[in-house]
Amino acid sequence: MCLAGGKPVLLVSTSPTCTHGQELVPELAERQSRADSAVEIPILSDGSAEANRATWADSGIHQVLLRDPDTPMGAYGVQGTPAVLVAPDGTRAA
Repeated sequence: MCLAGGKPVLLVSTSPTCTHGQELVPELAERQSRADSAVEIPILSDGSAEANRATWADSGIHQVLLRDPDTPMGAYGVQGTPAVLVAPDGTRAA
């Protein structure tokens, strides 16, 4: 998976109700805002669009992808709320 720019992606899975994910928000927001970053760091989030808007609106997080509720997290190569590095060719790197 690559976003604009062809950089590898560090996909962080979380949700508006995940307390551990919320603890990462300041660091993730800072890293998302760095133009010189070697990787893109989008959030893959559970929950409704409304809950996510309310959670992320003032957080500094600007790359949020909503997970299809019918797709299990295992389809993304994750179990729960870890992060997965995806190489530029779309393969899972870690």
